[in-house]
Amino acid sequence: MHSNLFTNLLTLVPLLGNLALGYEIQTPPLDTDWTYSVGTDPWPEYPRPQLQRSDWQNLNGIWKWKQGAYRGEPLPADESFQQDILVPSCIESGLSGVMLQNQTYSWYSTEFNVPHGFAQKGRRVLLNFEAVDHEATVYVNGEIVGTHRGGYWHFNFDITKYLTSHGKNTLHVFVFDPTDHEGKKKSPLIKLSLR
Repeated sequence: MHSNLFTNLLTLVPLLGNLALGYEIQTPPLDTDWTYSVGTDPWPEYPRPQLQRSDWQNLNGIWKWKQGAYRGEPLPADESFQQDILVPSCIESGLSGVMLQNQTYSWYSTEFNVPHGFAQKGRRVLLNFEAVDHEATVYVNGEIVGTHRGGYWHFNFDITKYLTSHGKNTLHVFVFDPTDHEGKKKSPLIKLSLR
């Protein structure tokens, strides 16, 4: 009896592990050796050396993703974000970890701590996006910071007043991408850093 229960538990544990959707490179229809050599850690270099600041934090890496339903939908509960996604990436790409076509509505979520000294008196904290295709609505700690439209243009928001200076901050990005079903436009691409 005990050995059967133990065997059943050993069988159940791997099955439960498969329910948690961790980041994994998907197999694209056309790949190369480089497909599986890409790392998930953000590069330590400042993204634009000519504009480098002494204090900055890179938020690229593994985020959480979930499919959205419609523009203007309310911010979903954090526990509903079950799938990992690599940021930056195109959602259609195997490197994204999602590799889905025709995703008109998507939610992205991550948490970050504000480094000591970022929000000192008189200093502002900017959230910089290198690109989001096509429309991004940004939330910090559950509050709408702003919306940007425009495919591949970089943009930023001053998020100072939305931050919790000690402890975790939550960043959500809702992406509306009206890609046609023939794939003539690329899907959501998010590249960002916190300065």
